[in-house]
Amino acid sequence: MTDDAIKEAGRKMEASVDHTREEFATIRTGRANPKMFDTLMVEYYGTPTPLQQLATFQVPEARTILIAPFDKGCINEVEKAVRDSDLGVNPSSDGNVVRCVLPQLTEERCKEYTKMAKAKAEEGRIAVRAIRRSTNDLFKKQEKEKEISEDDLARLEKELDQVTKRHVEQIDSLLKVKEQELLEILLGLQHLHFLRRFHLVYVQGPHLLLPLPQYRSRGVLLTGTLQELEIS
Repeated sequence: MTDDAIKEAGRKMEASVDHTREEFATIRTGRANPKMFDTLMVEYYGTPTPLQQLATFQVPEARTILIAPFDKGCINEVEKAVRDSDLGVNPSSDGNVVRCVLPQLTEERCKEYTKMAKAKAEEGRIAVRAIRRSTNDLFKKQEKEKEISEDDLARLEKELDQVTKRHVEQIDSLLKVKEQELLEILLGLQHLHFLRRFHLVYVQGPHLLLPLPQYRSRGVLLTGTLQELEIS
């Protein structure tokens, strides 16, 4: 029974990690991604319904996503849900699809997203620790009622701590990846601002410099990575 409680706690903690992973997927990192809309709810004939259940998604361009509702009668509700969300998107509809063009990320927005990622990670950790606390309370109750011994309690608490640590570390790893993605974008934006300031841009390699007014491209090689950044 007690070992089953450890396994059950592990399953619940894994669900918390999965939820944190899904939350991270909703945070923009420069490219359009249907996962951004995973938590978006639409008033579908008076019932809040996940957008993912109501439409298909296409990504024709890096910063553009097309949402095609199965029921065209709810297209206005879909458009409203996207507009009222915190995605910073101003959608438009042609009656068949909702077109969302994601605005270029700014330094300020990148920093906001980093704070958001940290907050979501902390929520995940809190959820995992709450599962540990409730499971520990169960073990203590069993020990108090003489269902398990003190030695059993110590062993179970140690095993539970190990399971908890493993899942907290998974959340920490997810956060590290998301922070790195946002950091690369932020550094890219700062680098681009520097190049604009001196009217220079790197093209096709780290050693070729061309005057900015003479070249326009969406491919800017920054720190060895091709960033989707527009030069204007």
